Amino acid sequence: MRILHIIPNFASGGAERVLLNYLLDWKVKYSDDDVVGLALYCNKGSIYDEEISEGHVRVEYANCRPGKYIEYIQAIRSKVKSYQPDIIHSHMRILPYVYFATIGMNVKIVHTIHTEPEAHAAGKQFYLERICMQSKRVLPICLTMELARRANQLYRITKCEYLYNGIFVDQYRDLSIDQKVQVRRELQIPTDAMVIGHVGRFVPLKNHELIIDVFEEYHKNINSKSFLILIGEGPEFKKIQGLVIEKELSDYVKMVGTRRDVPHLLQVMDKYIFPSSTEGLGLSFVEAQAAGLDCVISDAIPAEAVVTKKVTRVSLHDKIDVWVNALEGKLENESPSGSLHSFDRYSVVDKLRRIYENVLSQQYKYEH
Repeated sequence: MRILHIIPNFASGGAERVLLNYLLDWKVKYSDDDVVGLALYCNKGSIYDEEISEGHVRVEYANCRPGKYIEYIQAIRSKVKSYQPDIIHSHMRILPYVYFATIGMNVKIVHTIHTEPEAHAAGKQFYLERICMQSKRVLPICLTMELARRANQLYRITKCEYLYNGIFVDQYRDLSIDQKVQVRRELQIPTDAMVIGHVGRFVPLKNHELIIDVFEEYHKNINSKSFLILIGEGPEFKKIQGLVIEKELSDYVKMVGTRRDVPHLLQVMDKYIFPSSTEGLGLSFVEAQAAGLDCVISDAIPAEAVVTKKVTRVSLHDKIDVWVNALEGKLENESPSGSLHSFDRYSVVDKLRRIYENVLSQQYKYEH
C-alpha cells in the first residue's frame, strides 16, 4: 500500500501531532508499506519540523505560498503523479485542493476533520467541501462517533467514519518519585506544592482566561501553595502572560511553551483543568487521564473522551466557585464512556489500515 498524507504545515498543533504519530506508528507496524507526508508550506522550524528533520519519518515540503491556491493544486498534482499513491489522506481544510488536483486520477481520498464538523465547515469553502465529501472518491473521518453522525447530517452523506487520536498510554506512568522531584525542581516548583496543569494552544476556544481566573481563586482562597503549569504556544500567549502579571501570579504560573516531554510534565501534576468552549475530542485531556490525574472539564468536551472515573464536568455557564469546588473534589465525578485502550496508538493505526483497505476494496456504500 502506498499512502500520501497531505497537510498545510507542521505547526505545533493537535492535527500535526496526530499525523506525525500516524507516520511513526505506521513505519513500526507496517514497514512493508510506503508512507510519505507532504506539507504544502515551507519548514518553519517548529518542534514538529525539528522532529521531522531527525529523519524518523518521510516528509517533503512543497514551499507553497499561503493563499496561493493554484500553487497548492500544482504541488499536489505533481507529487501524486510522481509518487502514484493508492490512498491520499488529507488533513485540515485542504480537501478541495486535493480533490481538484486529482481529477482524472485513479486514487482514493480519505480526509480527516480534526475539529467539530460545524467549525470545519465555516465559510464559503463549505460548499466546495460538501461537493468533495459527496464524491465516491472521498471518505471523511471524524474524531468521535458523535462527530461522524453530525458530519453525515451537515454534508448530506451516510458514510463518515470515526477514528480516535492515539497516545502511548504507558508513557504517562513511567516516572519514578525521584524523577518527578527532579522535574519539579527544574520548573522551580516545591515538592509539596499542589500542581494544576493544562495543555493546549493559546487560542480563544481553549479558554485560558477562565483557567487563570479559576486558578487565581483557588490559589488565593484555597491553597496558597498551588502552582499552575500551562503547556503550549499560540497567538494569545502574550495576552495570557500579561493577565498573569496583572493578577500578580507570575511566581506561581509556569508558562513553558511547547514541549516534547509532555508525558513527564503531566506526571508531576496533581490536577488537570480543561475548560474548552468547543472541542473535537480533546486528546490532551485523554493524556491527562492516562497520567492518572483528577480532571475538571467543561460541558463542551465529548463524552467519548471520558475514560477514567476521575473526571468532573462543569458547565461553562457556572461561576468560578463551581470550578474551584470541582478542583477540590466536592462535585460528583462522571462515569467513563470507554477505555484508555481505545486510544492506544497501535490500536488506532490498526483501525486506520482497515479503513484504507475497505476504501480500496470499495466496501463502503457511498450514498447521499
